[in-house]
Amino acid sequence: MSSPFSKSLLRWFDTEKRDLPWKETRDPYKIWISEIILQQTRVAQGLPYYLRFITRFPDVIALANAPQDEVLKLWEGLGYYSRARNLHHTAQLIRDEYNGKFPDTYEEMLALKGIGAYTAAAIMSFAYGKAYPVLDGNVKRVVARYLGIHEAADLPATQKTMMAWLNGEIPKSKADDFNQALLDLGATVCLPQNPLCNVCPVALHCVAQKEELQGLLPVKSKVVKKKDRFFHYFLIIHPAGQILIEQRNTKDIWQGLYQFPMVETTADTSLKKTEIRAFLKKLGFSTEQTALKSIERTEKPHILTHQSIYTQYYLINMDKNILKISNEHIFFVDRGKLSNFAFPRLLHKVLENPALWEPGTNQSHKKRKSN
Repeated sequence: MSSPFSKSLLRWFDTEKRDLPWKETRDPYKIWISEIILQQTRVAQGLPYYLRFITRFPDVIALANAPQDEVLKLWEGLGYYSRARNLHHTAQLIRDEYNGKFPDTYEEMLALKGIGAYTAAAIMSFAYGKAYPVLDGNVKRVVARYLGIHEAADLPATQKTMMAWLNGEIPKSKADDFNQALLDLGATVCLPQNPLCNVCPVALHCVAQKEELQGLLPVKSKVVKKKDRFFHYFLIIHPAGQILIEQRNTKDIWQGLYQFPMVETTADTSLKKTEIRAFLKKLGFSTEQTALKSIERTEKPHILTHQSIYTQYYLINMDKNILKISNEHIFFVDRGKLSNFAFPRLLHKVLENPALWEPGTNQSHKKRKSN
């Protein structure tokens, strides 16, 4: 027998559900793609990426057979690039070990790289109609407020309590609608700030609504202090006009993406000319007649979840004494072909302003304000 919560929620969902393309399919592949894209991404931003992704890779085989560089390029701008790398890896595993057929059990899905409890539950529910409750940030907010939970929502014990309650609420015959309704309610009504309690279908029995605790719930864990990082990028121009780029192949942010050669320092200081020449020599360049110029320094950092990235750019016009580079991950490329490579959003300002690269540029040195 349905509870007052699920009855009210499903009745509301019948008329208020959002019209989104991944809601109109039972294809586990497309649902998987949508769920991965929507992790850490708003629907409005993720929708065009989803449409482009399934147009280019209509099934798991197409994704598996694509080069990783192409997958990352299509993902460019979405951030959290490990999602794209995991998609590609898992698609290849499904191709090779499941004959291209998406697994249909919760346990098998959990074993796949990049698929956690939430994503596995979403696929099981939306593709196969199985009663696995979903628990993401939106749902945690709804449940914490409805039940009046005062423990931090991200604690394992709190999530266990929430899951136990959801398992008792989810109707087996309408598991997919119940999960979608919860997600929609959190995204459109039970908002982080200024929730629309006057139109909420479950407000009557909501503890937060009764006790005016909406601004206090859900309780958040302590905020992790962001780490400051200092990146020095080198725009190294070949005498023929090409520019040097490299692929990030370390297990760090933006792994697999491309960038201009870079040095990271631990302090907010400009590199000395001796340090720059030592770096160029390490790359394999003769630097006696190389023209060096600092052309750009950011005042505001590029903000990631747990990091603040400060950048400085150096224009390097090489003379003809260029040694051969033996590293396959670093190479010169025609400027007109830079758009073929996936770069972090951080570098888009430079990519979109090639005037910065001109040998005669008089771009002023922008000094960062001290804190």
